[in-house]
Amino acid sequence: MALSATKKRQYDQEVEAIRQMITAAARPFPDDKRLQRERKARAEESLDYFNRTYFPHYFNRPSSGLHKYFAERFPAMIERANKTGFGDKEADAAPRGNAKSTWTTFGLILWAIAFKKRRYALIVSETAPQAKEFLSFIKLELETNERLQQDFPELAGEGPVWREDKIITRNGRKIQAAGSGQKLRGLRHGACRPDLVIGDDLENDESVESADQRKKLENWFFKALMKIGQPDTVFIVVGTVLHYESLLQRLLEKPGWKGRKFKAVLKYAANRKLWDRWEKIFADLTVGKEQAEANADAFFEANKQAMLQGAEVLWPEMEPYYYLMKMRVSDGPAFFDSEKQNEPLNPEDQVFLEEWFVDWDDDPVDLTGIPHAGACDPSLGNKNKRNDPSAILGGRMKDRILYLDIADIEKRKPDRIMTDLLTYHERDPFDQLRMETVQFQEFFARQFAQKAHDEDLTINIDEHKPTTDKDLRIIRLQPWIKNGWIRFRSDNYELKRQLIYYRPGNRGGHDDGPDALEMLLGLCEEGLIRAVCAGAKDEKKKKEEQQRGHFGRGGQRKLGLRNLFRRHF
Repeated sequence: MALSATKKRQYDQEVEAIRQMITAAARPFPDDKRLQRERKARAEESLDYFNRTYFPHYFNRPSSGLHKYFAERFPAMIERANKTGFGDKEADAAPRGNAKSTWTTFGLILWAIAFKKRRYALIVSETAPQAKEFLSFIKLELETNERLQQDFPELAGEGPVWREDKIITRNGRKIQAAGSGQKLRGLRHGACRPDLVIGDDLENDESVESADQRKKLENWFFKALMKIGQPDTVFIVVGTVLHYESLLQRLLEKPGWKGRKFKAVLKYAANRKLWDRWEKIFADLTVGKEQAEANADAFFEANKQAMLQGAEVLWPEMEPYYYLMKMRVSDGPAFFDSEKQNEPLNPEDQVFLEEWFVDWDDDPVDLTGIPHAGACDPSLGNKNKRNDPSAILGGRMKDRILYLDIADIEKRKPDRIMTDLLTYHERDPFDQLRMETVQFQEFFARQFAQKAHDEDLTINIDEHKPTTDKDLRIIRLQPWIKNGWIRFRSDNYELKRQLIYYRPGNRGGHDDGPDALEMLLGLCEEGLIRAVCAGAKDEKKKKEEQQRGHFGRGGQRKLGLRNLFRRHF
C-alpha cells in the first residue's frame, strides 16, 4: 500500500535525520593501512568491538549482561556452524527496551555479512512491515556509513537487488524480511537456503492471549520457518515473554533449544518495608502527581543507601533500580513483570505463590497402612481442542495433611492414560481412584474399568461429576497449600508450575493439575467424613452391644476404605 503524501514526507524526514546522525557519528578513520588491518582483525573477533567501532551512534553506552552474552554467544554459534557444518538453535528472552534488536537483527547481521560468515540472512518479525523496517536500518548503514565504506568497500553501497523486503549486497550476501505466518517455501539465494534466521518479536500482546492464535503461530513456526534452512543454519529467536504459554516460553523449555531468560531486576532490594512506605508516598495523589513524585524522590534520597541494599539490575547505566521501581508502580506489577521480568504474572492476581509450597521428600513420615487415593483428569486426545494435558495424581492423607506421591501431568492419548494409570496401580494400588465423568470422560472411565478387569486388576473407581464451578473448586486449595496441609514432592515441577500460573477464567493456561489435585483432596476429605460418621455409628452400636452383653467372637474385621481412613485421621 502506497504511503499518503503526508506520511511519505514524514518518512523521508525521518530517514534524512538518521542519515545525518550516521554521517556525524561514523566519520572516516585516519588513512593508516596497518591500523585498518588491526581494526578489522579485532572487529572480526569481537562483535562488541565491531558494533562500537562502526556504529557508535547506536552503541554508545556500556554493555549490559545481556549484550555481553549476545556478543559472545551469537558469533560463536556461527563460527561453530562454519567449522562443523551443523547449525544451532537459540531462544533468548530479553526485557523490553534493552536493545536486543539492535544487537541481533542489526549488529549481528552486519557483522556476519561484512566478514562473509553467512550467505543468506532472513529477518522474521510479527509483521512484514516490522521486519522491513529492521532491514531499512541495515540499508541506511550500507548506503551512508563512511566507516563501512572505508573498511569494507566490497560491501558498502547499494547492491544489485535493493528492495524494501530483500537486498543483495555488493559482496553477494542476501538479506530478506518476512512476517510471521508468511509463506516461506522455496526461499533460495542461488543454491543456498537461509543460513542465518533471526526471529525478532514474533508475538504481540493481543494475539498471545488467544490459545488459538498461539497454536497457529507455533504450527507455522515449526512447519514453515524451521523447515526453510539447511544443515548449517543458525536459528536465533529473541523477544519478550508475553504469556507463560507463548512460543518464546515454549522454546526456552524445549529440548535442543539453548538460550536464557533475562530480567531487568536481577535482585530486589532487601528492605521491603522502606519501599512499601515509598510506594505509598509515590501513589498519594491527594497532594497531586508532581508533588507526590517529589515527595517520593526526597524520601528515596534520604534513605537511598538502605533502600538500595541488595538490589541488582541488568543494565544499571540505562535502567537503574530506582527508575525501574518507578516504572513498576506507574505501569503496574502485571505489565512490569511481563515486559521487564519476562514473567507474565501479576502477583496480586496469583492464587498460589511459589513460597507456599512445602516438600516432604526428606520428612520421616510413616504412611504405612494409610489408604492410597488417586485422581485423574483425562484429556480428550485428538478431540481435545485446547490440547490439554492429562493429570494423574496420587497421595495419602494422615492427620489431615495430604502427602502427594504421584503428580504426572503430560499430553497423551486416552490409551496411554489407561496404561499409565494401571502401571501406577500395580506399583502402589489405589484404594480408590476418582475420575471426572463429564461427557467423554464418562465413556473413558467405563473403558478403563474394562481394561483393568481384562488385565486381572481390581480398581475401585469413584465416578465424579462436579456440581460447582471449576475456578471455585481450585481456589479452595489455597488455604491447604498456604498452610502446608498439602505436601509436594520436590520433582512435582509441572503441578507447581500450573498452580503458580493458574488464574481464574482460564487466563493462565492449563489447569488440569490443579483440577485433579482438588479432586484428590475432595476424595480424601469425603473419606474422612465417612470415617467420622461411621466411627460415631460404630461407637453407638458398641455401647448398645455392651449393654446387652453381646461382644462378638473377637475375630479380626476386614477393613474397608472408610475404616482405613478413620484409623488415620
